[in-house]
Amino acid sequence: MNIKREFLVFYLKHKKRLPLFFIFMSLFFASFTSVFVINNYSNAGSSTKLAALISNNSMYNSTTLTTNVLLERNKEGYMSDMVKTINQVQDYYTRYSTSSIYYEGRVGFNFDGGTKVFTVQNENYVFGEKDSDFSLQPPILISSANSMTINDEGVAIHDFFKLAMMFDYSTNPKYTTNYVDYDNFCFITKERADYILKENSTKYSNYGDLIGETLFLTNEMKSTNLRWRIANIFIPYDGTDYDFYQNTYGDFICAYAATYYYDHYSISFDFGNSDNDNLRNLQIIFNFADYNFDCKLNEYNIINKTKFSEIPNMIMEYKENLGNPGMFILYSSMLLLIPMIILLICSVYCQLYDMLIVSSFAGFALSYAVFWIIANANVYYVSFFSNFALMMNIGLFIVYLVLVMLIKYLMLNYVFKNKRKGKEVVIKDEFNF
Repeated sequence: MNIKREFLVFYLKHKKRLPLFFIFMSLFFASFTSVFVINNYSNAGSSTKLAALISNNSMYNSTTLTTNVLLERNKEGYMSDMVKTINQVQDYYTRYSTSSIYYEGRVGFNFDGGTKVFTVQNENYVFGEKDSDFSLQPPILISSANSMTINDEGVAIHDFFKLAMMFDYSTNPKYTTNYVDYDNFCFITKERADYILKENSTKYSNYGDLIGETLFLTNEMKSTNLRWRIANIFIPYDGTDYDFYQNTYGDFICAYAATYYYDHYSISFDFGNSDNDNLRNLQIIFNFADYNFDCKLNEYNIINKTKFSEIPNMIMEYKENLGNPGMFILYSSMLLLIPMIILLICSVYCQLYDMLIVSSFAGFALSYAVFWIIANANVYYVSFFSNFALMMNIGLFIVYLVLVMLIKYLMLNYVFKNKRKGKEVVIKDEFNF
């Protein structure tokens, strides 16, 4: 087949109709384009842009391929408030989270980028005074319960944090979580324990010597001093989240909820690089986060802290604008259907049904291609090309095609067929592709 020759024959046969075809296609292009443009100013467009920015930050601006969002409480509360929040976070992520550790939540203090609440030291030195790897204000993860399970290999696994512990405290009273005569009890990491042993070798000879020792905390917000008892040491172990915790927060401390201060604790949420999962995660967290929270980013694993710095503000705007997308659907339907119906009415009596179908498909394809290129050129333009807008265009396009074919069938089989009584009328489209 000579393609060049076939194209030339096609062009010569229909060249008189081609200007009309391009007019139709342009009108359809404008209609489909209007939906993408209006989507940029809708809730769906804003949420799509937010999810894409979080994904890009996770992929290109994070050492862990995650974005850790902090919802920090800005109103003073009570222990019962924090325990309720902890249990809600656990409940939601037990029931609704994906299988990935990139979509989980934790509650704590002192996250990098958040408010610094506690300064930690032991009896002989202040953390961070001699080694910059250990901060004066380490992140403190909080649990509302502290049971453990002994696995098949005899390793004690903390039921709440899912981390392995060095000592099974069910076999020795020394390893208990009882904190009589203390303000609270806590767990430290093996790295922190190694540092304490190194700097205090004359006092401590092994890890067991650290159990029952005291960490002294200063509440920087109220200038009060607390004494926390070291109850156990977390260790790296296959199948646990130890490395993920270290890479997300830095060297951390875990403690029971008896912190004597219940303001400025944060709900720490993990986001990965899936736009759809990020949107679902945003909807989950705002099911229970009230208006007493400020949004921040945990900056420990962020490479460039200013590159996506607008994410926290966008998250709060997303929360404020959660609502019914009915107006967007109404406007989009009008912008699409009104021009299409006008074209359809104008073309019925000219019997240009096939031209309508082909020109509408061409207009849709061209609009899709233009906004696909725009959305992929820069993440900040992805709000034009949300799944919601695309589904609106596809749905109304299908409705329109069905409408054209139905009218064509009725016109050919009933209207024009009955124009001449007793005569067989053969109707052909004046324009066919």
